[in-house]
Amino acid sequence: MILTHSRSAVRSLTMLLNNAQKFLGKPHAKASGTVELRIELSHQASVVQFIVEDTGIGVPSQEAEHIFDEFVQLNNYYDGTGIGLTVARNSVRRIGGEIVLDTTYQTGARFVMSLPL
Repeated sequence: MILTHSRSAVRSLTMLLNNAQKFLGKPHAKASGTVELRIELSHQASVVQFIVEDTGIGVPSQEAEHIFDEFVQLNNYYDGTGIGLTVARNSVRRIGGEIVLDTTYQTGARFVMSLPL
């Protein structure tokens, strides 16, 4: 069990999952690919990690921090305002957690949301 602000945590995780789903395929086409959610517990680091992996278009490693800026869209052909990742990260940070892009993942995108135990 973790003690956290569940609404902020669930909202942020939902934003990550929706973002992964959106970038699975070509713009305005039916998604083709997979989105996977894994949950890992690290007693050593005192965190629980929610790992969202997709097989979509991915994010260039040089954009790893830039994509969390407000109104940033790397590809203007997709719907959206460019604030989803900003809101998700800020919400998680307010409850003591973090969201990062794992730049070592090459099959799409992998976001890791960590919350303190």
